[in-house]
Amino acid sequence: MPEPSIGENFDLLPLRPPQRDGTDQLKNRLIHRLMRRFFTRLFIEIYKKDKHLIDCFESLVLGPLLLLWKRPPMPPKTKISSTSERVKASSNWKKVQLSLPKHSAAVKAKILAKKTQKDLKAQDKLRSSSPGKASSSSLSQSSSSNVSCSKLQKLLLMNVKNVTSSKQTQVGKYVAIDCEMVGVGPKGSQSALARVSLVNFFGVVLLDSYVRPKEKVTDYRTWVSGIKPQHLKDARSFEEIASQVAEMIKDKVLIGHAISNDLNALLLKHPRSLIRDTSAYKPLQKIAKTRLPSLKKLTALLLKIDIQKGSHSSVDDARATMAIYRTQKNEWEAEIKKQITLRPKTEPKRTPVPANFEKAT
Repeated sequence: MPEPSIGENFDLLPLRPPQRDGTDQLKNRLIHRLMRRFFTRLFIEIYKKDKHLIDCFESLVLGPLLLLWKRPPMPPKTKISSTSERVKASSNWKKVQLSLPKHSAAVKAKILAKKTQKDLKAQDKLRSSSPGKASSSSLSQSSSSNVSCSKLQKLLLMNVKNVTSSKQTQVGKYVAIDCEMVGVGPKGSQSALARVSLVNFFGVVLLDSYVRPKEKVTDYRTWVSGIKPQHLKDARSFEEIASQVAEMIKDKVLIGHAISNDLNALLLKHPRSLIRDTSAYKPLQKIAKTRLPSLKKLTALLLKIDIQKGSHSSVDDARATMAIYRTQKNEWEAEIKKQITLRPKTEPKRTPVPANFEKAT
C-alpha cells in the first residue's frame, strides 16, 4: 500500500479539530496550540539533522494525524455573474442599437433639465392642492413661502443681463453677502479678504469686487476660492470696499451663511436684529440634521441644486443663501417680530448722582 503524501491526498489546511460547543471547543483549541508548537519544534530539529527525514516524518506521522484532525471541506464559493454575463444581447438588438441616434452631452443636459422642471411643477401643484397636510420631504419646508422651488432655481441660474425690471435691480430691503478669502502669514495660516459679493432679493448682483489684501498673499487657495494672482493685480483697496459695503447694508436685512466670518473680514458690525444667518437658524439645522449645516447641503436639500462642485463663487454662494432664506422667510420674519414684541422696553437703571458731587470734586 503506497504511503500517503500530504500534497496529494490531504488538504494543506491548518491543523484544527472539528468545531464543537462549550468546553469541548476550548479544550480542542488548547490541544491544537500545543500540537502546533510541538510539531513546529520537531520539524526544526529534524531539518537541522537531515532534510530527507522530513519526507518520512510526513508520511508516517502527519498522514494519520491529518486524517484525525482534518477540517471538513468548506463549500465552494459561488461566483455571482453580472447581468451582462447572465443575459447577452442578441444580434438583432445589437443592430438596432447601432441604428439608434446618439445624443450629445448638451442634448442630454436639456432633457434632464426638462424632466426636473416637470417634477418641480408637479410638487408645487401637490402642495397647493393640499396645504393643510404636512409633507415629510425636505422641499415641503418651503411650502409656506410665496416663492416656489422652481422660481428659486431660476434665481440661482439666472442671467443678470436679462433683468430689465427697475424693481429687481434696486438694492431693496434684503441683501445677501458672501466673501472669499486668501491665506496670508506663514504658510497661509491667516485669512484675508480677497473678494466680496452682494446680491439683492431677486439675486441681482449689487457688488462684486476683488479686494487687495494689505499683507502679502502666501496662499491663494485657488482650489476653493477660485482666486488667482491676476485677479488681485488691479483690485480695489480694502478701505474703499469696506466703506462701500457699510453704506450699502446700512438699515438692511443682511443675509449670509456663517455671516460672522464675512463681517469680521470686513471689520464691520451690523445690528443683530437685522442679521439672518442660515447656518444658525434652527429649522434649517433640523432639515440638514446637523448643528453646522453647510451651504452646499442646504442648497441640495431645499433647492435640489448642486453648487460648489469646483472652486467657490461668492456670487453663486450669495444667491444660494438668498434663495434658502426665501424658503423660510415668512416663518423667520414672524419669529423675529414676535421676539421684538416680547422684549421688555425698560430703560437701564441709572445710579443717582449725589447733589454735592461737583463740590466734592
